[in-house]
Amino acid sequence: MFKNLLAFNGIIINHEFVITLFLYLGVILLTTKILGIICRKLGLPQVVGALLAGMFLGPITGFIKIGANAEIDIVLKALSQIGVLMIMFSSGLDTNIKEIKKNGLPSIVITLLGVIVPLIFGFLVGWGIDKQFKPFNSQADIMHSLFFGIMLTATSVGITVEVLKELGKLKGKVGSSILSAAILDDIIGILILSIVISLNGSGSGEGSVSIAETVIRVLLFFVFAVGAGVLCHYLIKWMSKKFPVSRRIPIFGLVICLIFAWASEALFGVAAITGAFVAGVVMSNMTSTQYIEKKIDTNSYMFFGPIFFANIGLGMNFSDFSPELIGFACAFVVFGLLSKIIGCGAGALMCKYSFKDSVRVGFGMMARGEVVLIVANKGIDAGIIDSRYMFPVVLLIIASSFLTPICLKLLYRKDDATPLELDGIEPPPYEEESV
Repeated sequence: MFKNLLAFNGIIINHEFVITLFLYLGVILLTTKILGIICRKLGLPQVVGALLAGMFLGPITGFIKIGANAEIDIVLKALSQIGVLMIMFSSGLDTNIKEIKKNGLPSIVITLLGVIVPLIFGFLVGWGIDKQFKPFNSQADIMHSLFFGIMLTATSVGITVEVLKELGKLKGKVGSSILSAAILDDIIGILILSIVISLNGSGSGEGSVSIAETVIRVLLFFVFAVGAGVLCHYLIKWMSKKFPVSRRIPIFGLVICLIFAWASEALFGVAAITGAFVAGVVMSNMTSTQYIEKKIDTNSYMFFGPIFFANIGLGMNFSDFSPELIGFACAFVVFGLLSKIIGCGAGALMCKYSFKDSVRVGFGMMARGEVVLIVANKGIDAGIIDSRYMFPVVLLIIASSFLTPICLKLLYRKDDATPLELDGIEPPPYEEESV
């Protein structure tokens, strides 16, 4: 009765499936938006609402069941992958190299300690609490524990920026340091993720590879990225002068994002999200950057982003919950929060910040958001960690989102909160986490 539209790997996709897909996508977008608005009113990132929407539609109500319909799974997975590439591309476009140069050494020191300390803390949580200090029998065991550290390196300062802006401290010493360190934090975190994914062999599908080969692959990718990036940079720059505010510019930008994502994974075995992020960095700090970002964010915010985050919620399984997992989740959250406070705070102290400002930097950097979800999802796809560990990640996002603004306001309560003169200027697009 229904006309076959497409055959994919032996799966016949028919008209009935397409109509059902329309319903599922509509319900996903509606639910993610409603719960996203509620979460924002509660002071939480909207990505939490999208995750809750996926959990509500999937494991709670069973409206959409992962594994029950192969066609639905394929389409949602494909749309999710496009969504994560667009999110990482937008993050790259947000990268402000000038801000990093302006803050110089303090940003680098704060970032390095803000990555190293969480990496160690996360590794200890994975090995000590999850593995109970058992000897490592394989590279997979090491990767498993190390990946918890990689997840803890991620930072999302959207909430921090909103609080500092409200207090009139965004353009001060602490605010500038946090913004610069967060940019470097993303770059280093994505680089570490790429190396681990390559070592795991998931990038090229060829099995595990040696450390030397992995380093060579990553270096070759960045050589390619620099060479191709310079060409793309000047191409977009020329197009911006020739066709100002033309829709072809963001289209070409998205093309570059997708090609970089393909090249990074298909040619070099480096995670595709790294290619998308680097493509964004290539096109950052240009006259047309904001225009490109606006168009990309619109598509991501309206369609692909909500599907990506909801798809994570759809894949969660409440049957995996156990007292051990809850205990691990609590330890993961505590160590995750403390690692940023200690690491970034110590970095600020080393750069001769006052103790009070160092503590503020540490608390400002402890917020987590969409990046840690992307990293965790990549680890699950690569088979490094199990999907049940998404629960501790969600718990960390919720806890840090609640605690960060409360702690910052307490740390600034005795200071004069009169806005600085420069705070009339609109800050970079960190104002809210798009879904």
